[in-house]
This record gives sequence, C-alpha cells and structure tokens, in this order.
Amino acid sequence: MLSATFFYQNVSSHDELAPSATGNFQTPGATTIAIPPGTVLNGVAPPNTPTFEDTGVPADAFNPFNPFNQIISGGSRARLLEFGNRLFDNESDNFFSTIGLRGDKLFDGTWGYEGAFRYSNIKATSTGTLGSSSRLSKILNQNDPIFATGRCSGWWGSV
Repeated sequence: MLSATFFYQNVSSHDELAPSATGNFQTPGATTIAIPPGTVLNGVAPPNTPTFEDTGVPADAFNPFNPFNQIISGGSRARLLEFGNRLFDNESDNFFSTIGLRGDKLFDGTWGYEGAFRYSNIKATSTGTLGSSSRLSKILNQNDPIFATGRCSGWWGSV
C-alpha cells in the first residue's frame, strides 16, 4: 500500500504597537543625552534641574529649539507620536509531506514492511517599522547640519 500526506499553510499577521517611548537620558556608563537651554545661562542652572556638571554641557551652550530655560536631561517616558506606531508584519509558508509504503506479503506473509520519507520546509519573513534613533538625535541636535543657517551655535551631549 502506498500512502502520502501533504500539508501547506500560509499565515500572515500584522501587529501595531504604540510609538516607541523615550528612555533615560542619563544612564551610568552610557553617553549622556542633554539638550541645553534656549538661552545662554553662563553655567548657572535653575534649582532642581540637571546641572551643567551632571550632564557635561559647556557653560555657554544653548539650543534655540529648547523653549525652557533649563537643561533637558534625566529621563522621560514620553511616546514619540511624530514617528508613528511601531508596525510588525510576519508571514510564514509551511510545507510538510510524507510518502510511505507499507505491506505484509513478504516471505509468504510472515514478514511485514513499512518505510516512509518525510520532508518539511518553513519559510518565515518578519519586517518592522520603528522610529529611528539616529533621526531623533538629528532633531534634538540644534548643531546638526540639517539646521545649518549660519546663525546658531549649540551643543548636543558628548556624541
């Protein structure tokens, strides 16, 4: 007797999560992220805010895109809505087959036999769309070439 089994499956999924969250700006052992104040404060930070010494920001640093007269650093758990939701697409193609042979008429019916060959193949593809940390750094860095107007000077952490 000859037998065969074939199976094919195609599965697709699309997942959407909230935009990425910002994290700690000051992590021991990592580069400190600090956005200088909108005006020059000459090294004197407002009380109860990150200091120039804590963040490594030069005393004459300023960033006109920071509307607050303090250094933005420390930590945040804000969602980066401008980058949109995180998107994940998954697709898998699965193929499975078995071909077998079975019998019991060997050597006057006193012997039986059975044999099979099995083949399986799985192809999985995953793609994701996430916010770009390098582009976020460009936006936060007032001194980046994308803002080159010749009128501003500023500083962005120890990158």
